[in-house]
Amino acid sequence: MMVLNHIIKNPNQTENQIVTDLKGKYSRVPIRKTLRFLSKNNIIIIKQINSNKYEIIPNYNHLLVILMQDLKNLDEKTLILIHQLELAIRKQKNLAIDNDTIQSLYFMYQHQILVYLLKALFVWPSAIKDNEMLGTMYLTLFTRLRDILTTLEIKISSKFHIAMKKSVIDNLFNLNPDAINQIVKQSKKYDIDLAVEKVLDIIWKNGLLFAPEVGYKFHSIDGNIKQNDKIPNDWRDLVKY
Repeated sequence: MMVLNHIIKNPNQTENQIVTDLKGKYSRVPIRKTLRFLSKNNIIIIKQINSNKYEIIPNYNHLLVILMQDLKNLDEKTLILIHQLELAIRKQKNLAIDNDTIQSLYFMYQHQILVYLLKALFVWPSAIKDNEMLGTMYLTLFTRLRDILTTLEIKISSKFHIAMKKSVIDNLFNLNPDAINQIVKQSKKYDIDLAVEKVLDIIWKNGLLFAPEVGYKFHSIDGNIKQNDKIPNDWRDLVKY
């Protein structure tokens, strides 16, 4: 989306000006192809200035433009936040910033991740009918969001020994023993337990690979929490019903 980024930063340029500015990064043909795609999907607006001149501006009401501006602002404000935190640490050498404090900063980003996920799943598919455009939205979101979270991890986590991934999982990973037992109980009530089991088998396998660090949530069902608890290999080990 470098072409659209350039248009957002430099509105009211002509096609030739855009091609010239991006020379060395993209050739003329791919840029024109991108401009046609953006125009077709109403992401940019081509204004006629006179009979020989057309200027290109972003459509500030389009979801992709809104998303890119939101992510750009979030990125910029994140860098400012990190810079101010580093200044505070340097100015006050005895200032103790513990992991709880850093994790509280992460809560903001966890909230934003969830908001974007909800938009991507429930808002965009209804508003955008073109699959290529929808794919562009997803690619833009997850690429830029990952860049922001990487910046946080490099600048903060490495110093304070707290992982962004673990922090997010702690708050969004809800398939704990209580949830498992509730699911199984309700599925038996409606005689859909066999179908539910097949879905849980897939979900559980994915969870084991992705989120082993939430093992503490899967303490033994008698209520005794152990130091080295791990996620059971089979979710059935957690079932009480």
